[in-house]
Amino acid sequence: MEKEIKNQSNKLIERPPVVVVLGHVDHGKTTLLDTIRKTKIAEKEAGGITQSIGAYEIVHQGKKITFIDTPGHQAFKKMRAFGAKVADVAILVVAADEGPKEQTLEAFSYVKEAKIPVLVAINKIDRPEADVLKVKNQLSKEGIYLEGFGGDIPCVEISAKEGINIDQLLEMVLLLGELQELKANPKNPAQGFVLESFLDYKRGNTATLIIKDGTLFEGQFIATSSSLGKVRILEDFLGNKVKSLSFSSPARVVGFENLPLVGEEFFASFNLEEVEEFKKEKEAKKPVTILLETPTKDSLIYRLILKAKTLGTLEALKEVVKATQKKFFPKIVFEIVKEDIGVIGESDLKLAKTSKAIILAFESKRDFEKALFDLYQPKIIESNIIYEIQKKLEEELEKILRKEEEKYLGEFEVIKVFSSQKKKKLVGGKVTFGEVKLNFQVEIFRGEEKIGEGKIVSLRKFKEDIKSAKEGEEIGMLLETQTEIKEKDLIKVKNPSFKK
Repeated sequence: MEKEIKNQSNKLIERPPVVVVLGHVDHGKTTLLDTIRKTKIAEKEAGGITQSIGAYEIVHQGKKITFIDTPGHQAFKKMRAFGAKVADVAILVVAADEGPKEQTLEAFSYVKEAKIPVLVAINKIDRPEADVLKVKNQLSKEGIYLEGFGGDIPCVEISAKEGINIDQLLEMVLLLGELQELKANPKNPAQGFVLESFLDYKRGNTATLIIKDGTLFEGQFIATSSSLGKVRILEDFLGNKVKSLSFSSPARVVGFENLPLVGEEFFASFNLEEVEEFKKEKEAKKPVTILLETPTKDSLIYRLILKAKTLGTLEALKEVVKATQKKFFPKIVFEIVKEDIGVIGESDLKLAKTSKAIILAFESKRDFEKALFDLYQPKIIESNIIYEIQKKLEEELEKILRKEEEKYLGEFEVIKVFSSQKKKKLVGGKVTFGEVKLNFQVEIFRGEEKIGEGKIVSLRKFKEDIKSAKEGEEIGMLLETQTEIKEKDLIKVKNPSFKK
């Protein structure tokens, strides 16, 4: 494929720039695009933040520009980083009344890593509290050096809401695109990136693509590293069915055999062998279910099933889970037993019951009868607002930790096994938590796995019988159990008053 592109290099023509809009949440990225496209989508978004990645094509001064709108909430970190990767020019939106924030700096780091030119748009200059000079100085302190402030980064002062200086912004975008001498060949096989993918229950697997070179035709074979298919339906960004689309255009494609992953490269051709060869070259290993952290001997394993409307929102949900994991580690370690897009179905309920997992659902609807819910009785945390899911998950974990503290009176770590008979085991060790008591029931753990149960029938300290021992004491313990005990096993003393 590279050879074919190289042979056609003498036929390269100017390619429209692909622009990514980045910045802190609520600094006006979506409003800016609304103004540019003369549409309204911000009011329709759940929670007032953009929660899916979109691409839009406009014409300014007779020239095309493609915009990628990337979400601003911190959970969409990967999507924002990916947006900077596929773009040719970045617009960094900074509010004139707030200045640079954490996500502003994070977005700028993506742009630097992607090595693409950046244009700063200082937005909301219509507000009484706007202070453009202060914002420019703040940017300089953060290493974002604007023209006239020790650097060469162009800056346009705008009001997306009032439409002030939008034409100047677009002219600067075109200039930055021209300076890069962006070229492509319409006769080349189409190549580009997957922006989004989801299951349309009427039409099938659907993906939003950005074409970076060549022309994409209806009826072509198409592949990414994880998926193969045929372009059955081809639509432009407005949803109009078309026969072909060329470079820099957003494309909606129906026909993948399975959903491609966000961020993957795609390649399309009428030659099936070429497409299969591309897939083979790019083929990536399918992600496997793993623990997000390595558990300690005291960690609780908490299993999750992740469900989302699209692959992009699934990535957002995973970011929330990772952030929550950091907050609760090492007390709780997450294990993701399944991650999937689409509705919550019966198979999810079955898996939740068998694996004792909780379903986290972001913009994913229920598709099962009430009788199934009553049968499996799953725990489902769901919302169309990403930060609500995080809040509900944290509340659930706090409850679990409170219950876990109530479940056991104390813990005893086995240091040495003195004797092991069929029904009785004599061990020595140390009380590592709480209190152990004579004649109380116990649970025996090896690592995170419960391996058996028993009862304390004798406690001794310095050859004297005792009725209890507290944290830090080293004692001998005779257990009534059939479980084989080894060094480093944990003996957890059950709280008889504990109720699930």
